[in-house]
Amino acid sequence: MRLSEIKGESALDTLAELMEPIAEVMGDEEIVELMNSGKPKILIVNKAIKNHKDAVITALSLLEQQDKEEFLANLTLAKLPVMLLDVINDPDIQPLFS
Repeated sequence: MRLSEIKGESALDTLAELMEPIAEVMGDEEIVELMNSGKPKILIVNKAIKNHKDAVITALSLLEQQDKEEFLANLTLAKLPVMLLDVINDPDIQPLFS
């Protein structure tokens, strides 16, 4: 789900809770270098999953409006990279990555 699809106070709550996991991921110098390098975004996804698994799960479960356990129960290997690429490409979230 895109951040723009979450409405009202729920959008504010979700945004506030997203800041911590996104700050963790964006505090990783390797990820910042990859973002600025112009290399394929899938490499950013790879590094985020490897280095910040809990932050990634937290952020994605927040965007899906599910608790972590429910989110993990429905997560498939094929869905995870696609979901992360959607987050990276979401114009409403991109300002948080800078």
